[in-house]
Amino acid sequence: MKNKYWMALGVTLAVLTGCNDHDEGRGADIDRQILSLSAGIESGTVGTRAGSTNFPNDGVIAVTAAYYAGSGNATDWTSYSDIQNARAETDQDLSSGATYTFAWDTPRYWPFDGSELVFIAYSPQAVAGSGVERIDATNLRLTLREDMPDVMYASVNATAADHPYSKADQDINYSTVNLGEFRHALSQVSVRVTADASMNPDVELVGVQLKTTRPFATLDLLGGDTGLTVLSDRQDFVWDLLSGASYAFYTADYTGLAMFYPGTEADTSLLITLRDGPLTATWEFGVDEFLIGTTTDAVTFRRAQRAELVVTVLGVDVIHPNDAVTLQGILADWVDRGDYRIVIN
Repeated sequence: MKNKYWMALGVTLAVLTGCNDHDEGRGADIDRQILSLSAGIESGTVGTRAGSTNFPNDGVIAVTAAYYAGSGNATDWTSYSDIQNARAETDQDLSSGATYTFAWDTPRYWPFDGSELVFIAYSPQAVAGSGVERIDATNLRLTLREDMPDVMYASVNATAADHPYSKADQDINYSTVNLGEFRHALSQVSVRVTADASMNPDVELVGVQLKTTRPFATLDLLGGDTGLTVLSDRQDFVWDLLSGASYAFYTADYTGLAMFYPGTEADTSLLITLRDGPLTATWEFGVDEFLIGTTTDAVTFRRAQRAELVVTVLGVDVIHPNDAVTLQGILADWVDRGDYRIVIN
């Protein structure tokens, strides 16, 4: 068998049996050694785009390990083939407590020879066509989609920042590798369309779209909060928040939520379409038209914050756009559900 120890994730697996001649006679304590991964999440940003209490991205993270090359030497992040973009998952929600247990999809192994490893992690796992694809071991390519995941990276990561781990360094019964803190790479953009008391109740909302010309980016997993680079390649991308349906926003505000890249507000606009009987009209507003409160500051897209675009429909006639709407911008934190840690046993 391979000259490696099993890295176990999951509370049901407590005893591991060595399977290499080099381990004979070392005793049961070595065979029982379990490796776990721990991490935190950015304070005040636990909520997902739907306000769910579940860990983002269906509880999926991806982990890569490499042999430690020594202080000052470049790490070859392809060097440890057993843990390359390895998937781990939890089915726990945030109401279950401050500690979360993930399970590997397939067993993972420590090097038998005691070699030191370093680790990086992100969420969700890169999958072709998902909006998150792997360029190489430490870089992702992002492409905006209407179901864009909440892309996160393990930042403030002592493990990747020249902090190696080995089985010999850990407690004999419970070893821990600190993945750092999972942080959000994208910005939430919330749209709210509401009706003023003067609005004709026959007017319906039939379209809400966010349009940008900057749908491509790369994410350097070792770059921390500066690791996201929005590419200069331009291509129209439209996120249809309401399409092919009608919404009677006179009785209840319409709300929708999307994910965009920080700093791309000047390249993004909001389109709304109203219908009044046989008449339909569409208006397009640049994000920089939405001013925050009574200030002259326009809304901006900031990493791990929510930019809310509020459109209030005032008029009774949809064919007079200058009289029909007022705009307001709001900047807020993501849903704050408190601090918590992630532990993979």
